[in-house]
Amino acid sequence: MADLPDSSRQGLYVYQSLDKSTRKIRLLQLTRNVTLNDIECKLPDWSLDEAPGYDAISYTWGNPAETHGIIVNGKWLPTSANVWEIVQKLAPQENTGCVYIWIDFICINQKNNDEKNWQVDMMGKIYESAKQVVVFLGDSPNGDADLAIEQVEYLRSQLEEKKENVEDFRAQVDGPEFGNASPKWDAFNTLVNHKFWTRVWIVQEVALARKLRIVYGGKELSWEGFATVMEAFKNIDNDGPLGIPKMVAGRPKEGLPFLGVARILLVAKIRKMVRDAETITLRDMLEHSSKFAATNPRDHIFALEGLVTDKETIDPHLRPDYGKTVADIFKITTRHYLQQENGLWILELAGIGYKRNIGDLPSWVADLSCDRRMASDSETTDPLVSMLALLGITPAIATVRLPTISYPPETISMHGIIATQISRVSTLALMTNSQPGLGSLLSLGAFLQMRSMAMTVFPIQYNATGEDCREAFWRTLVQTTETDEFADMLRLCYAGLDGGLALFQTVTERMLLNPEESVQASIPGVQDDLASLMFLATRFFMAVGVRSGGERFAILNGGYMAMVPPGAKQGDVLVLVRGEKPFLFRKSYMQGKYQLVGKCYVHGLTAAKLANEGKKGESIEIC
Repeated sequence: MADLPDSSRQGLYVYQSLDKSTRKIRLLQLTRNVTLNDIECKLPDWSLDEAPGYDAISYTWGNPAETHGIIVNGKWLPTSANVWEIVQKLAPQENTGCVYIWIDFICINQKNNDEKNWQVDMMGKIYESAKQVVVFLGDSPNGDADLAIEQVEYLRSQLEEKKENVEDFRAQVDGPEFGNASPKWDAFNTLVNHKFWTRVWIVQEVALARKLRIVYGGKELSWEGFATVMEAFKNIDNDGPLGIPKMVAGRPKEGLPFLGVARILLVAKIRKMVRDAETITLRDMLEHSSKFAATNPRDHIFALEGLVTDKETIDPHLRPDYGKTVADIFKITTRHYLQQENGLWILELAGIGYKRNIGDLPSWVADLSCDRRMASDSETTDPLVSMLALLGITPAIATVRLPTISYPPETISMHGIIATQISRVSTLALMTNSQPGLGSLLSLGAFLQMRSMAMTVFPIQYNATGEDCREAFWRTLVQTTETDEFADMLRLCYAGLDGGLALFQTVTERMLLNPEESVQASIPGVQDDLASLMFLATRFFMAVGVRSGGERFAILNGGYMAMVPPGAKQGDVLVLVRGEKPFLFRKSYMQGKYQLVGKCYVHGLTAAKLANEGKKGESIEIC
């Protein structure tokens, strides 16, 4: 082993070709040479069906620069710093024989695209066949890995004691008194927000593992215990993490604590589906793809195909092929689903109203590489406008047939009912729960602007549903028509937000009128009242962040409230595609064609209402 290149003495290691027909893989064989205090490495190839027991490594590549290296069969093989550290840590510590590991950076010839294509296609089987998968997290950046593991073990023991009262534990976690900052909670937060949990490849690596072993800061953590703790932090209303309102309010610079819990819960859910032999489709995976990151955008598809139970359902043109452009792969994926009867979901991942990482995509093509709730670069909220809104200064508001794929396939024709268009749209967008810093403050600014718009147009009643305007407004923000317990909770939280703002205004006016007067004395219990109301308000904003984070509020002609993509503009046209799903479109510079802006939510609009108004479907050409 060495951490500096010395290829002049050893010569570079040269990869030999693998036999695809016999499903050959390479395994890194590690032996400790006690005499030389070094690790001896070999890289034999094996048929996957006949390979000895090996550990498959799940890790973050980090910086891929080949600044380190190992000696394989007497030859120099360059590696990254991360890979070098993993080999050091996982090699036998004494002369006790050899161990075999599979790690993609070394075991796949990364410079040979043909080999990479079919080896990546096998990766699901490689992880599934390993005797165990080692999740290697490295050391904590804060040096507090020990504290994080202690906290996980403590929480796990608490849950075991309260096995029949997990709901009580969850209620305690989600309550107003939970979440006082401490070194252990900070360490726990660092663990669940580790960059590892953001990688798209870990979904199949963890889900397919027979046995999982987590290595963090040199210590081990069982997956089962870790997953049990994560489940206790699950928000059963939206499948995301509990918000821990007190910690949100107390840690504005860090953003929402435990945000990584949502991804870990998703991975655990998919792992359970695999172990329960449930059917998993590529669609199931693609709907979650953009929640994770990939160095190579193609991996937003390729990294998930190993989980699909029926490989025959995957379009042959979507099998791993790193020679195809990212744009071509995304076009093939979108066309594949749009030509299916229930394929409209893919359009929810498309549109020019959102940030798009891949340039020159037709508007109808899903960019699977980016978070759908990010604004386009040209539509980012101006912080000055946000702060003006907080001060009450509101700037002027700018006023079922399958698609036919054209050839060349850059446009599609879809059937839809043109319903109405945007009359006004907010200049501010709601913040997502992942945005740190002033996120909560800017969301409040956006909320005040949106509420002002709604109350101006609908001062008393929202005619589309007959609801009180306030009821219709909060339902629009969280995009729901449900009348269940969750809706009751949101109604209470919205009332808390309204009450908190009113009380805050009263306190501010008292302080301005008489700066020397004690507000606590003039308004008994004001601090406790504000704390309780702000707790409810924080919960409301977290629900809004899950449902509408990154989106803007709009008023449509005909008297409708809507949540729209961050890049939506006045004049954008609302279309019920196939008479069922609402999408926004914008007239293109190409005559007679439209661009897809994105999906939207319109409170109270139905196809039946449009039919009663005499509106009929027509063919819309989308470029």
